[in-house]
Amino acid sequence: VFELIDEPEETPDAADAKTLEAVSGQVQLTNVAFSYTPEQRQERILRYLSRHGEISSSDCMGVNVCSRYLAQGDLKQLREQGRIVRLGGPKNAVYVLPKKEGTE
Repeated sequence: VFELIDEPEETPDAADAKTLEAVSGQVQLTNVAFSYTPEQRQERILRYLSRHGEISSSDCMGVNVCSRYLAQGDLKQLREQGRIVRLGGPKNAVYVLPKKEGTE
């Protein structure tokens, strides 16, 4: 509570500041790209799994903002490395972290 009380006040508007009523417009980004590297995508998948327990290819697409093709490729590579396990069939597959030896 005291942290809020001790916060500095907002800077007041200038005396001649104008109030904007209806503002509209557009922002256009040119030559801007965003993507994760394969290693970053796979680490994000593993982090998601550690928090949520399972992930689907659709979840993977959302987590990494990528195409189904990239999501399925990342999941396949992690499976081949033994870092994840697939449960279920092709249409309803989910992926989980492998169980550690000695746990049930």
